[in-house]
Amino acid sequence: MTKQDKLKAMLKARNPLLETKREAVTPVDLYKDRTEKPNERTERANATTERLDRTVDIQTSVLQEIKEGVKDEKRPTERYSFEIYTDQKQKIEDLQYQYKKKTGKRLSASRILREALEVYLKQALSALKK
Repeated sequence: MTKQDKLKAMLKARNPLLETKREAVTPVDLYKDRTEKPNERTERANATTERLDRTVDIQTSVLQEIKEGVKDEKRPTERYSFEIYTDQKQKIEDLQYQYKKKTGKRLSASRILREALEVYLKQALSALKK
């Protein structure tokens, strides 16, 4: 047998179309978990809203907490984007540093702003009612 004949025989033996023991495979639906309508919420979108439905412990002010301790109450939060002045950001960072230095615990900027808004909104609303 020549080299060419051997090569043809090898290629013929490797040809998958000539194999007789092949079985049909049922196709898999890759899109079965997707919704029919475009822009309809998916499981991933639902997970995002679950993550956004957060609650935080209602705590007394940072100053009261340093003196009296922490209470365990829950209050829902919502993410909101806003701008502050550069000097205000620096003061928030200074307060965070001083709080960490005094208590050993981290103080979030969100908590500082929530507490400051609580005081401000109470004063502003009472001033408008007069």
